[in-house]
Amino acid sequence: MEARRSGGRDGGARRGVTSLLRAVVCGAVLAGAGAVPASAQGGEAAEATRAYLRAVAEFFRVPADELRIFRQWRLEPEEVPVVLFVARRAGVSPDVVAGLRAGRRSWGELAARYGIGMGDLHVRPGGSLEGTRLEALYRALESRPRSRWDEVSVPDDAVVALVNARVLARVFGVAPAEVLRTAEREGGFVEAFAALRGR
Repeated sequence: MEARRSGGRDGGARRGVTSLLRAVVCGAVLAGAGAVPASAQGGEAAEATRAYLRAVAEFFRVPADELRIFRQWRLEPEEVPVVLFVARRAGVSPDVVAGLRAGRRSWGELAARYGIGMGDLHVRPGGSLEGTRLEALYRALESRPRSRWDEVSVPDDAVVALVNARVLARVFGVAPAEVLRTAEREGGFVEAFAALRGR
């Protein structure tokens, strides 16, 4: 799993992150449920969000039974794996990453701040990206050597897509391109999770 290979830059920082990691994910679970319209609370949309966030928590090895404790962060559900990915890669607290994001920092700014480049974010699509939000980005990458990938501007939605494609592809054992096409068809990554789970 990604979490096993992408621990922080030092063991001490990693050990100190666990409770804060739980706080961010727990808060996002609650925020994600709260983001669902009242008419859908407790319905399929809310359950899909909870199931998606439980899968993200499992991927990043956050105990699912601790997901209701904290309410600190108000993030879109599909941004939760990005917070955890950036925090793990950078060896910093997810608390800090989520706080900076809540302060209107772009994902591109945060990636640059922590030295996370396109080489870290990149996933091999394993299929066509035509019609997905990553089509233009991957065309830009193909036109230059890997050593110059960090010159390519990566918009927020592409960072979210890259991390979600990585996580959900491994959760379901499918190609990232399939995750991306499903997200385009279904309207988002929570919806893609529900569709892939229901296959």
